[in-house]
Amino acid sequence: MGHNHGRDYKEWLDKKEKEERLLRQLGVDEGTIQILRNYDYRLFLDDRRFTDHERATSEGLFLMVPAYDPVIIATPEKLLDEIEDVTVYYVLKKSDRRLLEILILLMQDYTIEEIAEDLHMSTNAVYKRLEKLRKKLRYTDNLVIWHK
Repeated sequence: MGHNHGRDYKEWLDKKEKEERLLRQLGVDEGTIQILRNYDYRLFLDDRRFTDHERATSEGLFLMVPAYDPVIIATPEKLLDEIEDVTVYYVLKKSDRRLLEILILLMQDYTIEEIAEDLHMSTNAVYKRLEKLRKKLRYTDNLVIWHK
């Protein structure tokens, strides 16, 4: 599942150079063009870093909230509504409400200790629920789950 970083960079650079030629023709100053290049390059690196680490079984999956789409997820139902991956959706749909509450709090940057305190659980119980979820996702990672 590796990416060809050299090819990706060359494609980005080709598009960027075409865009910059157009901007120069339109009379945009070099300072502004450089600011845009730096900004776009940071976005390119962020996208590349995300795709390098994108896996349904990774620990950080539920911590990733897109900066461009600030959806507020406050209920387990809203969490399920926002899941796009079919496998993750069905695993979470079959999970208990407490696990979904833990995931929501994780997405809101709560620590495990804060989650345990808020939900009147031990930190060990929170970790165990997350580990069980990771195992379910790892097991179903390559399976097709049929909706009945």
